[in-house]
Amino acid sequence: MEVAKIISTIHDDVKDKPYVLEMSWLCEATGFKHKMVDEDAVDAARAEAEAAIKAEEEESDDDDDED
Repeated sequence: MEVAKIISTIHDDVKDKPYVLEMSWLCEATGFKHKMVDEDAVDAARAEAEAAIKAEEEESDDDDDED
């Protein structure tokens, strides 16, 4: 989720073209072989990341209102 959050944070919807998020991993679970992450898992990570970004922006907006 953190990688998806970073990509979503740096992507500028105004300047940049829409993008497809693809993820892969190399870990013990894959037998240390490079494998693509299941599309459902990528979609879930992206949705969670975008929700976290939105929550942080709203929190930041709330903090600005307190000044």
